[in-house]
Amino acid sequence: MTRVFRENPRRRELTLTDDELVALCVRSAASFEALPALHLGESLHVRRTPVPGVAIQRMVPSLNSITFERKGEVVGTDRLRLDVSELFWSAAHRERIATCHLARHGDHVLITEERAVPVEVIVKAAWVGTPTRVYHGLSGRTDRFGERFVERARHAPYVRFDYRNPLRGPNGEALRDECMPEALADRLIDTRAAADHALRIFALVRDRLVPLGLDVLDACFLFDESGRVLCYELSPDNMRVKDVGWFDDPSATREFDKDLWRRGSDPASLHAQWSSLLERLRALEPSDAL
Repeated sequence: MTRVFRENPRRRELTLTDDELVALCVRSAASFEALPALHLGESLHVRRTPVPGVAIQRMVPSLNSITFERKGEVVGTDRLRLDVSELFWSAAHRERIATCHLARHGDHVLITEERAVPVEVIVKAAWVGTPTRVYHGLSGRTDRFGERFVERARHAPYVRFDYRNPLRGPNGEALRDECMPEALADRLIDTRAAADHALRIFALVRDRLVPLGLDVLDACFLFDESGRVLCYELSPDNMRVKDVGWFDDPSATREFDKDLWRRGSDPASLHAQWSSLLERLRALEPSDAL
């Protein structure tokens, strides 16, 4: 079965009919390996279709953590990432938020070619992850409003911009992404539009998780240079999703994201937790949206 994302504002800009999109998606999926490569990354492969401006992508079941020096593949995580992403993409489309995703056939997604930029738009809503590791001495400090920086504590969402370094430097050393000043990032992406859209999508994700007793602590987004078209997945691989009880009891059974991989969980446990997240999200999905 092939699904066309009809509510996506980006899809509505195309002259192709739904039948033409379906046919293109099916044909391109069947001949995927023979199509010209556009991007062959560690987690995503993208190839050009015969239609100018339209490409097709397939996720790769790879997981990578530079900080924890752990890299590998977990069979089935590519499909779980895609299934979860499809639910969130569709929710974004219903809110008139554009993404590059046009149609899905099995493990393949037809997309529009966008002017991608090497800038991650990060939304943080809890004292977790990179800030706790790189800002030495900040945890435990009191801010100018009298609030302490406390591990795992929630805070109002804010946006930062990271430059996406190559995975390896000239001497083969692992490179992490680096925070960019907003004025510099603005030369590559419309930072005001990107920040606005990232916060809107983050709020949309949180609104869908809260009824499930879950929360999203942070997320990474990639947009086109206009900052208005989402060009990335929305899955456990690029956001932290925790059970609300995790804040008091940070155990692996309360985690539904890549932190499981970072901290050494076995593939079976990771697959089970991500599958549980997908099932819970599907249970709340409108019947006409499935």
